[in-house]
Amino acid sequence: MFDSARAALMMLPGDVGPLATIKTHRGLIAAFGQHLVATGRIDPAFGRSLNQVEKLRLSSDYFGDVLPADDGRWAVEQADAFVNEVKVRFPEL
Repeated sequence: MFDSARAALMMLPGDVGPLATIKTHRGLIAAFGQHLVATGRIDPAFGRSLNQVEKLRLSSDYFGDVLPADDGRWAVEQADAFVNEVKVRFPEL
């Protein structure tokens, strides 16, 4: 999802501002929300799923939480839908 979100931001006309300096997931999520969700280019549901999947990633990577299999399946489904939506909105990718 991170790479898809970054690619979508790179496709925007003009300078997205801090895109070149975005190095964290949080920074990317904020830029995605500001430049794609808030402007109506991407449905807010995809911004929410990006945030929710990030929370699962943090929980697992940094706190060592073992996530239920249902959460993993849900995250994969969200990632698939997210990437497909970016492809639809930005077919030139």
